[in-house]
Amino acid sequence: MAIAPATRRTVLLLALCQALAMTGASIVATTASIIGSILASDRALSTLPIAVQMTGLMSATIPAALLMARIGRRGGFWLGTALGAIGAATAAVAVFHADFPLFCAGTFLLGAYNGFAQQYRFAASEIADEAFRSKAISLVLAGGVASAVFGPETAKWSSNLFARRCSPAATR
Repeated sequence: MAIAPATRRTVLLLALCQALAMTGASIVATTASIIGSILASDRALSTLPIAVQMTGLMSATIPAALLMARIGRRGGFWLGTALGAIGAATAAVAVFHADFPLFCAGTFLLGAYNGFAQQYRFAASEIADEAFRSKAISLVLAGGVASAVFGPETAKWSSNLFARRCSPAATR
C-alpha cells in the first residue's frame, strides 16, 4: 500500500519542525550560561537560565498534550510556536538591555515552547497508517538528531551578529 503524498509531506514538515525546535534548544543550551555569566550580578547564577528553560519544558509538556487533545494538534502547535517567538523576543530584548531576570523569563518561555514541540512525534504517529507509523516517528525524531549539527553551527555562524552591542564591556 502506497503512502499518501499528504501524509508523507506532513511527516516531513513535522521532522523539519522538530529539527528547528531542537536547534533552538541547542543554541540556548550552548549560549545561555555564557549570557547568564555576563548578565547576572552573581556568577553563581550563570546557569540559572538553562535551569529555567528546563523548568519551562517540564511545566508545559503535560498541559500541551491536554490542550492539544482539546483544541487539536494544529492549534496547539501554533500556540506553542507563539510562546517560542515571544520567548525568543523576550530573551533578545533582555540581552540588549542587560536584564538577567527578563532573560530568564525568555528562556522559560522557550522551554515551554519545547514542551509543545515534544508532541511532534505523537502527531506523526496519529496521521500515519500502521505500515508507515514507526517510520514516521523515526523521521520526526531524526529531525532532532539533525539539530545536533545545526544548533552549534548556527550559534557559531551568528556569534558576531551583535558582538559590539552584547560584549561584556557594553553590558556593564
